[in-house]
Amino acid sequence: MELFRRSWGAEVNYPMKSNSAHNGIKYGASGVDGTGHTGGILAFWKESLPINSCSGCGQAIYLIFQDPKIGPWVISGVYASPNMEIHKQGGAPFRVTRDVIAFRDWVGENGLHQLIHRGATFNWCNNRGGSMRTWELLDRVFLSPECHDQFPSACAKILPRYVSDHAPILVYTEMDRPDLNGSGLNTQILRSL
Repeated sequence: MELFRRSWGAEVNYPMKSNSAHNGIKYGASGVDGTGHTGGILAFWKESLPINSCSGCGQAIYLIFQDPKIGPWVISGVYASPNMEIHKQGGAPFRVTRDVIAFRDWVGENGLHQLIHRGATFNWCNNRGGSMRTWELLDRVFLSPECHDQFPSACAKILPRYVSDHAPILVYTEMDRPDLNGSGLNTQILRSL
């Protein structure tokens, strides 16, 4: 978070939203500070999106949109343990733990839809070498049923890792989707980090 503040000169109020501009690009941002050695979570969006409120905790950030035509809907970015064997490569073998079961139950109970990921298969690496290297799909984006109904073809693109052991994720709705090659405005904002 501190790198973000220094690089952009932005004051992001946690967990509330903040609006700013970088290189003439207007955006909204919200974040959750990390705890201990963790880096926290940041979310960015086009300033024109009708964000009603933001909230978060150490493991997730929630953005609530208010669209006058369709009502409120939610996008949630979640940091969680892998919930399937295919979400992990290397390191200790995958195990179904209480956390995995609780996470699966939470997704099901809330009727959430996980966005399909494009780009890299994994979005976290422990940055170790050789047989000690572990890759996992930890960070995911979920849509509320209302949001999924409005944007059934939305997807998330895993961008290259630059500063963190986590890769940034860029969310595309149908309106944004044609630009999955990484040259879009939102991608440029994230790469500036």
